[in-house]
Amino acid sequence: MRRLLTRLGVTDSPFLRGGGREMPVADYTALIERWDVFRSRMLGFWSEHDVLVCPVNAHPAIAHGAMTQGIGLKAYSYTLTDNLTGCPSVTVRCGSSPEGLPIGLQVVAPPWREDRCLAVAQRLETALGGWRRAL
Repeated sequence: MRRLLTRLGVTDSPFLRGGGREMPVADYTALIERWDVFRSRMLGFWSEHDVLVCPVNAHPAIAHGAMTQGIGLKAYSYTLTDNLTGCPSVTVRCGSSPEGLPIGLQVVAPPWREDRCLAVAQRLETALGGWRRAL
C-alpha cells in the first residue's frame, strides 16, 4: 500500500503514518485467494437478487476523519463488503438521529448494474421526502 501511494504522489495518508505491516508474499497471495473466493460467493448471491437495501452503518454519521482514527470501523461492515467485491452502491438519507445526524440507507447492485442502484435510490428518495439539510 505504501509503495502504491508513494508512486501516486500521496504524501499524507493514514496508511503512510504507520499502523501497517509488511506482508510476506505467501501471506499476500493467500489473502488475494480468500478475497477471490469471497467475490465468487457474492456473485452467487447476485444470481438470485436484483438489489440489496441495507444500512450504511450501524449508527448515525460520525465526524469526518473519525474512522481513520479507529472509531467505528466495524460499524461500516455493510459498505466494506461492497468495496471488496466491486459492487456499485449509492446512499440515500432516510432520516435523522435525535441529535440531527443523518441516517442513511445503502442500495447495492451486482457488478456493472449501476442503473439498478440509481433507480431504486431515486424511488427511495422520493418516498422519503428527498434530501434535507441536517439540523
